[in-house]
Amino acid sequence: MHEHRFLTAALRWGSFGLALPLAACWDYSADPVGVGGTPPTSVGGSDAVGGGATAGGAGGSGGGDVGSGGRVDPPPPSCDNVSACGGDPVGTWFAQDTGSCILVSGVADVSALGIGCSEAPIEGTITVSGNWTLGADGTFGDNATTTAELTMELEEVCLDISGTVSQCDRIGLVMAGAAGLDSVVCTNSTITTGGCTCLGTVEQQGASAYPMGFNARTSGTYIAADNTITVTGTSARPGLANLAYSYCIDEGGFLHVTPTTPTIFGTVTGTVVFQRQ
Repeated sequence: MHEHRFLTAALRWGSFGLALPLAACWDYSADPVGVGGTPPTSVGGSDAVGGGATAGGAGGSGGGDVGSGGRVDPPPPSCDNVSACGGDPVGTWFAQDTGSCILVSGVADVSALGIGCSEAPIEGTITVSGNWTLGADGTFGDNATTTAELTMELEEVCLDISGTVSQCDRIGLVMAGAAGLDSVVCTNSTITTGGCTCLGTVEQQGASAYPMGFNARTSGTYIAADNTITVTGTSARPGLANLAYSYCIDEGGFLHVTPTTPTIFGTVTGTVVFQRQ
């Protein structure tokens, strides 16, 4: 399934660009520093657990679950889109495990592939790990790795290219090269009569939660306004230079984001959760 989607993306990208929000899981690439200040260094003194306010940054109980070197537990995974509330997003944020709740679904636009059809059903998932930095100067650095697996169903008519009927394995090769995907494999479909099931995979840095292959970028500028973070310079693909995320920073200090920019890969749903460094 993944390779099929990538094929679509590749062709699309080759003509005018692509990005899409797919399902994603997030995990730590490093352990964020716990909230509450510097962990206590000894027992009994002003820096002891439960001692003076200098140790925890939160008063006498400043040790707590932070002083022991741990981190605040993240909220449970959510497959729903974020309830945007905004907040100050400046900082370095580490991806949390969201339980594979970032999903891709809908219809892929394959009109730029040069095949005999313009649309195809698509579904998939995305996994993201690493960190995302939003600077006070309006610049961002995306050191996260986005891994996507996509599946697309091509109908029999898709194999008719200018009067010549192609084969599933040949279409897969064309799609992978055009989209810059790591791999695309198309096989005879057991779902669509006479059609193909294409599975595509890609692993990239930059453009978090938006599969783009070789066109993803890891730096640029951003604006946070109206409960939306909009990052620019994330893709060389026409129409996808700006990527938007609805966001909310909750009372626990976690950053929740949902990718909202339409792409040829369909619709992305779910919430990615980050913890501040």
